[in-house]
Amino acid sequence: IHQASAAEVYHNLVDEQRVLQFLAREEASPDIRDLLPATDTGSAPVPEQSATASDGLQSALPLAPISADSARLADHRSDRGLQTLLSGEKLQTRLVDLAREAHSAIEEQGCNILYCTFGMVDWTDADQSSVTSRAPLIFVPIELKRKTVNTRFTMQLFDDDIVLNSSLVELCQKQFHMSLPGFDTEKDEIDAYFEIIRRAIADMHGWRLSPEVNIGLYSFTKLRMFRDLDPHNWPDPSKLTAHPIVNSLAGVNGNAARDGDGIPDPKDMDRLEKPLDCFQVVD
Repeated sequence: IHQASAAEVYHNLVDEQRVLQFLAREEASPDIRDLLPATDTGSAPVPEQSATASDGLQSALPLAPISADSARLADHRSDRGLQTLLSGEKLQTRLVDLAREAHSAIEEQGCNILYCTFGMVDWTDADQSSVTSRAPLIFVPIELKRKTVNTRFTMQLFDDDIVLNSSLVELCQKQFHMSLPGFDTEKDEIDAYFEIIRRAIADMHGWRLSPEVNIGLYSFTKLRMFRDLDPHNWPDPSKLTAHPIVNSLAGVNGNAARDGDGIPDPKDMDRLEKPLDCFQVVD
């Protein structure tokens, strides 16, 4: 999202929970049109299947006109219009692709992966200072909706937690021995929090924060699994590392646990668990 205040977008999306709308490149207001880059910078190629007619659209996806009841969104200065660099057709195609992928993730995995991100951290590895990577900072869950295939997509807050980039938090802790300051959605203002982050990374070579606003698909499934297995997340009475089967699988303390708590011998399975009482996974 270009030429936008991160604090203003966050306020409208999260605090006011407004429905926001995207503006194509050609819809930029005259006062900022010349400030936009000359090309669709940062626009990754859209997969061919995103431009098929599977949902009633033709291969070309023209941008639907702004409805009469929200005509003021066409003015870039409106606090509900999000300016993009994409032309009308590319914008419509990109939003169709994002909406499909997000819907599939919820249907198949039960989790949302579509976020509006605030802040972008450019960082360099301690051992490869010449290579710069980028990581979004704050993840706000969103959903894209439209009434029909001939109307525009709108963006609004999705009912899920607003979180810091947990992968970036883990990176800072493990590789740089630095705890990234937390973000309190009830108290912290975006601009003030950005300043806190800038001070925290000021002495880190090659690190900087820019107040970017982006829309994208992000999945933290593997990190959630990693944290589920973190021994520090298990209470003392039920320490994961003290479980006999876990120790057996990990080869800790020699052989399998004894006293009937270990992994049974396959030849004893039918005696210990009657086949008629077992419910196997089937198609």
